[in-house]
Amino acid sequence: MMISLASFSALVLLRLPYPYAHLYDFATLCLFTLGLALMVRHKWLAFLLIYLLGCLNKETTLLLTVAFTAYFYRRIPNRAFLKLLLAQIVIFVVIRIWITWQYRGNPGSTLEFNLSRHLAAMTLLPVFTVVYSFMGSLGLWAILRKWGHKPIFLKQTLLSTLPILVVLYFLFGSPFEFRVFYEVLPVAFLLVMPVLPPNKRCSRPGCARTPRAPRGEEMG
Repeated sequence: MMISLASFSALVLLRLPYPYAHLYDFATLCLFTLGLALMVRHKWLAFLLIYLLGCLNKETTLLLTVAFTAYFYRRIPNRAFLKLLLAQIVIFVVIRIWITWQYRGNPGSTLEFNLSRHLAAMTLLPVFTVVYSFMGSLGLWAILRKWGHKPIFLKQTLLSTLPILVVLYFLFGSPFEFRVFYEVLPVAFLLVMPVLPPNKRCSRPGCARTPRAPRGEEMG
């Protein structure tokens, strides 16, 4: 289900009037979503493989580590948590060093500071600013609606990663380049989906209740 939502989310973002797209965009969407799905299912070897591929694709894969830390701290044994955290950090650092070395002769800077461009765009294109602000407010309302019934894993993933992406977007992204939010888009879509309270999830006749997973195994 998460992969299908990822594809649908990409189609929505690609309809926004930003003129550029990159070859790695769909890979980012797929690998990050798959990483979250494997993480919440405790498929750690498969997760680390996807994490490695994600780091080769785009450096924001590090946000998987942020989501992992936010949710699994004190939810799995400390030794397992530290091993998995260290493995992710080592994979990320080694790949970033290798990529930086391989492209050391390329011109240009690692990051472009674009805050002034955002301020200028909001001034010069007020209609776009108002429309996107309204769309963002509407999306936030949909996410926060019945917040208490939403899965803890999804909530903590969004709360731990979205603020970082927002800051990175305004500091280093281009104005109206909303494709940079691919990492959190599937999570946001799942949080928008209607949820029933626990005591109403199995009210129809013949509906079998799903056994409650042990603590640390459930999504929330």
